[in-house]
Amino acid sequence: MLQVKSGQLDKLGLLYERHKHKLFGFFFKMNADRQLSEDLVQTVFERILKYRESFSDKAHFVAWIHRMAINVNNDFYRKHSKMRTDSGVDLLSNKESNDQNVDTKIGLNEQQRQLRKAMNMLSKDKKELLVLSKYQGLKCSQIGEMKNMSEVAVRVNIHRALKELKTAFFKLENE
Repeated sequence: MLQVKSGQLDKLGLLYERHKHKLFGFFFKMNADRQLSEDLVQTVFERILKYRESFSDKAHFVAWIHRMAINVNNDFYRKHSKMRTDSGVDLLSNKESNDQNVDTKIGLNEQQRQLRKAMNMLSKDKKELLVLSKYQGLKCSQIGEMKNMSEVAVRVNIHRALKELKTAFFKLENE
């Protein structure tokens, strides 16, 4: 990233190849929409190019790029919720049917479907923490750097999110 920052823009392709799958996984876990996830990955790399000067060699690149991904995801939903309010049409209303299509395509078993539903019942922040820590494999220190939280606070919030996920999962199981 320091080379991209210094003007060697061809190195951005190498960063893209190294990180596109992890970013896609993050967006897909957050949105369950393949096309949207691909578009958001592209947006992240556009922003990396645009804001390359803001990268500090003291920052951990993985934390920096995931912070950018979180911002891209939040910006997308903020923009579309405003459009939904202005137009009176819910642009994201097919989310649940989209989740079912995804589940069918990848052949998830019933427990995996319930886990997906339980994840979707969590607040955006809790879901984000679980995706970053459990699916993306980021360390608590990296997540803390992204979210301006101490490592201990990240651990506590992940623990609380897991408890809430467990409760939601068993609630769905008993329905």
